Amino acid sequence: DYDPYDQTPPVYYLRQALQRRNRRKGCLGLSNQSLTLHYDIDAADFSAAGEASSGVKRTLNKIGVNPAIVKRVAIAMYEAEINAIIHAGGGEADIEITPEKITVKISDHGPGIPDIAQAMTAGWSTAPETVRELGFGAGMGLPNMQRYTDDMQIESTVGAGTVVTLIVNIV
Repeated sequence: DYDPYDQTPPVYYLRQALQRRNRRKGCLGLSNQSLTLHYDIDAADFSAAGEASSGVKRTLNKIGVNPAIVKRVAIAMYEAEINAIIHAGGGEADIEITPEKITVKISDHGPGIPDIAQAMTAGWSTAPETVRELGFGAGMGLPNMQRYTDDMQIESTVGAGTVVTLIVNIV
């Protein structure tokens, strides 16, 4: 449970970062116990791919999260970001950072995933050839997301979109 007097990193650094950011105007989603971030994932813009995951990586490094955890979050989030661009024409990323865990929720309004079990198979991909020629779409996105997280949930409705929730525990 959350201890407001815990002085151990990264809890101490997260609390300090929250207090500093809380003093600024216009900060998005701040409380004394969590930091929330939001990013739009641009449609079919491979040049901007990774901006959201890079921003989260910078934030986690600034607040003193263990580098091994930062790496796991960045890899899993990048894979989800790329999937949103390839398969759904973009989407949104919402991140919540607490002293206990980092939750990344990537949502889109794409075609949805008709068979999640099949999509989880390493090497299986529905990426178009034009995307594969760019070096993307090898069918490792979902398996890599699962590999680098402590929990992953996929909610998908064909014709309506997909929400991927990634959780990496800090403690």
